[in-house]
Amino acid sequence: MKPALVKILKVLGESGPMDNKQLKAAGAGELTGTDKNQLNDQGLVVTEKVGRAFVHTLTPAGREQLPSLEQPAVQRPVPACHRIRSWPLSCSWPRLGS
Repeated sequence: MKPALVKILKVLGESGPMDNKQLKAAGAGELTGTDKNQLNDQGLVVTEKVGRAFVHTLTPAGREQLPSLEQPAVQRPVPACHRIRSWPLSCSWPRLGS
């Protein structure tokens, strides 16, 4: 699942039902289009139209799945030439099996 969607689910879990304006103000972005449909189809979020705004609510199934979606970011190795201040003219990854 996209990290942006996981962030939206986390904000909904912490704050309760929110519309897109509130989600954006909380720094999670908006939930629209195919992303909204994906979460609705999976049963993780229920979306209702209240006035002119769409209000998104995390479902019990969404709450159950939230811990499994919050995975730490994968740390990628950084080549030695990227760790030093002066940039060499050539930089290459070590070859596997060497």
